[in-house]
Amino acid sequence: MTLEEIFVLVKKERERQNEKWGYPQNNSYIEFSSYLCEEVGEVVKELNELHNFTSKANIEKLTAELIQVMALAGSIIEHIPYTNDEYRKFYGDRYIEFEKNVLNRRSDERN
Repeated sequence: MTLEEIFVLVKKERERQNEKWGYPQNNSYIEFSSYLCEEVGEVVKELNELHNFTSKANIEKLTAELIQVMALAGSIIEHIPYTNDEYRKFYGDRYIEFEKNVLNRRSDERN
């Protein structure tokens, strides 16, 4: 499978997720991390099935789970500005301090 084909599948999965859950989603970073860990857990399960040559081993299922992980990761990236705004409203000064100390430092490190 080519990278272009993979990204077509990821885009279709993102569209499916948006239809199912709506956009934007009102998830916190903790909720997003929980969903991502659950999806990665499904990938690990499929990898173990393949590694151990079990009767449940299924490359198509593994591929589908990997596409879901990629799509969910993309959704998290899409929601960062939205989620940051929500966190600013909820945590107020505490979040502003976090933003100054962590997010801006990361931005400076990249430049």
